[in-house]
Amino acid sequence: MTNKPKSFFETWEERGAVNSKDFTSITNLIKYLHEPSKHEDLDIKKVTEELNNPASLSLIYSFMLMDPESWGNLDVSSIQKQNEDFYRKLIAIHEVVEFDKYFIDEKIDEKINKASKEKFNPFQTETEDSINAINSRLDAHNTSIKSIEKKNEHTDEKIENKIKSKVYSEFIAILGIFTAITFAIFGGMNLLSNLFQNIGSTQASLGQTLILAAIFGLIMWGITLLLFYWISTIKKDQTRTFYKNWGFWLNVVFIVLIAVILIIGIILFACQQTSVK
Repeated sequence: MTNKPKSFFETWEERGAVNSKDFTSITNLIKYLHEPSKHEDLDIKKVTEELNNPASLSLIYSFMLMDPESWGNLDVSSIQKQNEDFYRKLIAIHEVVEFDKYFIDEKIDEKINKASKEKFNPFQTETEDSINAINSRLDAHNTSIKSIEKKNEHTDEKIENKIKSKVYSEFIAILGIFTAITFAIFGGMNLLSNLFQNIGSTQASLGQTLILAAIFGLIMWGITLLLFYWISTIKKDQTRTFYKNWGFWLNVVFIVLIAVILIIGIILFACQQTSVK
């Protein structure tokens, strides 16, 4: 259970003021102001006359300063009719007490705040310096990060442009090479088809055909070899390795084959010319 807060009079009474001879009149005054209806037997006019002197009023001021709120709750108007002069003085003292209490509390708060600031100011300054240092480091890191991001963006852009230009150029080159090979192959096939259609039963026509076929085959081989060499320079991988290992023997075999066909064609053509003469 919580105890009921004690009134100012009860607190004052516990301090022994009631039993003190010097405070008898003040005690009677407080009793009457606290509950006038229960203390009508008191000669309040006589009590107020006894207290209406500088020493007693000073003592009342001291008690009021201890707890002005409790004095403000007392029924001071109940003594107005018995002693108007004392009533006015009591009201004036209470107003002065309220002002002094406010002023004293304000000064106490100032002292406490000043002491607190003096006590915690070094820690506050140190904390602020640490925070400022951390903020400076964060700003420096943010600046470095932004600089790195800009460099990365510039580098990525350069790499992307370089890759695009290289890929596009290689794609166009390879496309052009295979287009040329396609036209050459189909053109050669068409030429060979026309030649074989015109081959007759005579030896002369067969010799001419073999000679033309050898010449065309040599041209086609040169074009094909040149185109694949260009592809190998672009790719720089398996194609170049293949030609480095097998290109020489392929050239030898193809040239020998072309030479044989050409020689056979020349012999047949020469024999035909001799028989005609």
